[in-house]
Amino acid sequence: MSYLLITTTTDNQTKAQEIANTLVTQKIAACVQIDTIQSTYTREKQLQNTIEYRLSIKTKETLYDEVAVMIRTLHNYEKPEIIATTIRYISEDYATRIDENTRE
Repeated sequence: MSYLLITTTTDNQTKAQEIANTLVTQKIAACVQIDTIQSTYTREKQLQNTIEYRLSIKTKETLYDEVAVMIRTLHNYEKPEIIATTIRYISEDYATRIDENTRE
């Protein structure tokens, strides 16, 4: 079994919690952590510095498409960040936790 850490960000804390709650209750993610971060980027040729909320989503690789669709459906950004990183090393106990808390 392969596992992913999927990352997305939003500027809306309520939206971050809604995405996290939906992913976990629908069993397409085992766990979602939400951190407050400072983001620096360019939008419309202007430098931006904003507070955002980063969601770190732990799931199975086989559920990536469902997670990505749900993020796009619920997200308040037109083009949300969705970055998936393969988890190369994972403890057996945590892998079991992901398996037990996500659907097949």
